[in-house]
Amino acid sequence: QGYSGLYRDQFRMSRASLVSWERGFGEFEDEESPRKSRWPLPPFSPELCKVSDGKPSLPPPPWAQNFALETAPPVRLRMISSDMLCRRSMEVSWNGDSGERQHWSSWTDPLSGWFEAEKLLPASTTRITVTFQVRTVLQPLPVCKVDRRKECAWVLGNSKGEYPEEVIDLRGSMHNEEQPLDVVFELAGPASHCYVRRAWNAARFTEPEEWEFWEDEISRPVAEGPPEVLQAADRVAAPGSGAGDAVLY
Repeated sequence: QGYSGLYRDQFRMSRASLVSWERGFGEFEDEESPRKSRWPLPPFSPELCKVSDGKPSLPPPPWAQNFALETAPPVRLRMISSDMLCRRSMEVSWNGDSGERQHWSSWTDPLSGWFEAEKLLPASTTRITVTFQVRTVLQPLPVCKVDRRKECAWVLGNSKGEYPEEVIDLRGSMHNEEQPLDVVFELAGPASHCYVRRAWNAARFTEPEEWEFWEDEISRPVAEGPPEVLQAADRVAAPGSGAGDAVLY
């Protein structure tokens, strides 16, 4: 009885609640439809079930318990340059948490330069699109697409001799929405022939995608550690600490 009996009595009136209890806290058989839970029952501890004013105080529900020790690393996008033959900018668009489309340009970011830029996005960000522009005196020009596996040969877009813009889609489908992203794009060339020379996702745990190519393994980028501000926040309180408590969370 004890720990298990309290919960059996607490949720017996609602079958749905019984299922929620079963998934979160232990293993038991439903009298009407016997089945075993996939989760082992935690060892009984008096601290888990205290009695106050004659009523037992139950531990927090499963969704309020925190198991993560560190905040998930953010999406990191970096632009670097192998030369300084023209001014460049990185353009990033993505879907926010509420679904609205957002945009950022390194050209208007005071922390970014003409040849290097970095953008951090929340770990949950999806539908990310990255493009690049050459910043001339008259107007910005799109950086066109090349085949990095064929010595950066220009990709022909149509019969008129027009070249398509280099557009790199990240987390654009359901199967790769959880893929970690720490991507470096290296640009090269003058204003009229600027291109993405190399690109690599240092945080990837699957095979390289089509747009990735960095032939020299020695110089390949490595994944950066989490930002210091996230590390400091995790030392103060674990992610999700206080979830379910309107005062603490």
